[in-house]
Amino acid sequence: MHSKSSPNTQFAQIIAQEISLVENLVKSIMRSLLKADGDASQYQGIISKLPSPHQSYDRFLVEYKLQDPERLAIATALTATYKPQAFDSFLLLNPATNSPFTELGGYISGSNLAFSPTFQTVIYMIAGDDLAKTVTATESIGPQSKLFAQRILTTHSDDKERNWKNFVVKTSEEFFSILQGAHYKPSFSSEFPAARIQTKMAFEDLILDFDTEQKVLEIDTWLKHGQKVMQHSEFGKRVKPGYKAMFYGPSGTGKTLTATMLGKKNNLDVYRVDLSMLVSKWVGETEKNLKGVFDMAEDKNWILFFDEADSIFGKRTQTQSSNDRYANQEVSYLLQRIEEYPGLVILATNLKANIDAAFHRRLNNIIYFPPPNEEHRIEIWQKTLPSDFVLDKVITMEELGKIDLSGGEILNVTHYCLLKSYERNDKLIAEEDMTYAIRKELEKKGKVHK
Repeated sequence: MHSKSSPNTQFAQIIAQEISLVENLVKSIMRSLLKADGDASQYQGIISKLPSPHQSYDRFLVEYKLQDPERLAIATALTATYKPQAFDSFLLLNPATNSPFTELGGYISGSNLAFSPTFQTVIYMIAGDDLAKTVTATESIGPQSKLFAQRILTTHSDDKERNWKNFVVKTSEEFFSILQGAHYKPSFSSEFPAARIQTKMAFEDLILDFDTEQKVLEIDTWLKHGQKVMQHSEFGKRVKPGYKAMFYGPSGTGKTLTATMLGKKNNLDVYRVDLSMLVSKWVGETEKNLKGVFDMAEDKNWILFFDEADSIFGKRTQTQSSNDRYANQEVSYLLQRIEEYPGLVILATNLKANIDAAFHRRLNNIIYFPPPNEEHRIEIWQKTLPSDFVLDKVITMEELGKIDLSGGEILNVTHYCLLKSYERNDKLIAEEDMTYAIRKELEKKGKVHK
């Protein structure tokens, strides 16, 4: 009985086979370049079809419709990552000029000299001195190719002045996830300014105002059936792709949690983009970073949650300077990408009045998250306080419900009380701890608890 190999084992086998392919090609190139018989010394590129890939890798190549040139570009990047010494022979000097073989491109670094293949290197490995092949290879692996569109390769460079052919060729993190049989879940970085948000709570744990809940359920219905409407032979052509909603209301009323719950309920990843941080930290590069988020998300059906949306969608003033014009350009770009996005986009803000009213018509739903009333506060307390802890007898739910706290603030109070209980090594929610924690939350918003 044959046992299935693990994804990691398959990954190692794929890497080993693709490295072997590159090593053999490097040897062939150097043999050709070091010959001293005139025109016969010219390397003419890949002459015959590359050897058959590993079975699981072949499925990947077929699914992404990648041919030999693209496969070789990926193999070169993998070799540079896992066995960079395979390119050491490219450091040899051209005996005719006593200088490096310039046609090989490459980036040479380090005191011990290390050759890192660039896109020029890959083009030469594919095409050699054949001009027609060079033109074709350039189109096959360049910035406009499917290798970049499908986020398989990346240049990892922001230098727009340099020719892309001089960038070191690298595979993306997403590609490694695909090969190892995992769903790619990127982490927050300068290249991807968004963070995945999750919760252990269930959708039933949400405590919302009736009107708010009904509108949230409308979004849930779209997540379940929106694609069916889009695919309808008659009505589908009249509907724009995706769903756009705005959540507004005071902090701690459940806007972020609701977005996270919608994702969990529908088995979709939710990514939060903090626009206020994005704009302030990367002044002049907002557009580029937003592009990175949307390009990554558009084929994965992620829910995109834009926190503090008023930082970029605030009421616009007359254009007075180049900064104003650039800000308007950023807003226009973001609006364009939001309208084109086929999934759910949620804009969140504390105050609806902070958002330019001109944007409202572009939204499918505008949902207010009010502070909880007394009845809801009691329900939140009951669900937040752990059942294995005992509430001090002098504290009543009716009394707690009268105190003006949001769901987030109630969570903070409970958290503090549990820490104090563990410190005493008991399971009592003490009155003095509760009183202190509540006063602290009220003082944050300028109120005093009597």
